[in-house]
Amino acid sequence: MRKSSNPIVQEQAYRLAKKWVLGNYKVYSKTSYMWEKYNVIGNVPQKGSGGEYSVQDGFGWSNGVILDLLTTYFDRMQIEPKDLNQIGSVTGIIIQKLKISIC
Repeated sequence: MRKSSNPIVQEQAYRLAKKWVLGNYKVYSKTSYMWEKYNVIGNVPQKGSGGEYSVQDGFGWSNGVILDLLTTYFDRMQIEPKDLNQIGSVTGIIIQKLKISIC
């Protein structure tokens, strides 16, 4: 989608990428791990479950996807105040004060 010639499709790709990165960040801020699987149903993502074996932390594909998205959108992907409302209040305050971007 991000390589489409259609700017609307490109923007949707960015929105999905930002949603994925922010969801991973929320889970990481709660668990201190990046996970192989995520349950993204609902407002607050959770560590995933199910499958042939226990969910792995620090799994290659999920780490690789985050790195690719941050590399691709580093110039525009930032945590905005509206995004902080769904992250823990202490984490939100720290990020807001330091004005840290996800990239």
